Amino acid sequence: MAIGLRSDLDGDELRRIARASKDGRQVRRLLALAAIYHGESGSEAARLGGSSLQIVRDWVLRFNELGPDALIDGKALGPEPLLGRYNKGGGMLGRLAYDHRQCEYRLGLLEPSAMPRVDQAAGHIVAPRPSQTFAPG
Repeated sequence: MAIGLRSDLDGDELRRIARASKDGRQVRRLLALAAIYHGESGSEAARLGGSSLQIVRDWVLRFNELGPDALIDGKALGPEPLLGRYNKGGGMLGRLAYDHRQCEYRLGLLEPSAMPRVDQAAGHIVAPRPSQTFAPG
């Protein structure tokens, strides 16, 4: 069963929107759908759009539901980071390392110059650079 295009726009209007668009992929998709409005087959629209018939069908569904802006690619969210949101900017792991170093400092196992400090303005922990010792050589 063929899927019809929405009736509030026509092929000429899609061509006008395509001329005004700065997104090349949206332009290609709009022109493929404009060809369908002008009586071309789905296969011909797929050829014009440089894609498969199934992809053109997906464009038609998106276009019918949300209009021309639905043919603009969105930013992919991607997978959740392995360490999760707690590791950003030091986060939970940074806080645990800081607490561990605080304990070492209070027990006298750590020099005061080796203590990390909390940068209040940036909201994260700043670790000191390790001191370098050179063996005589």
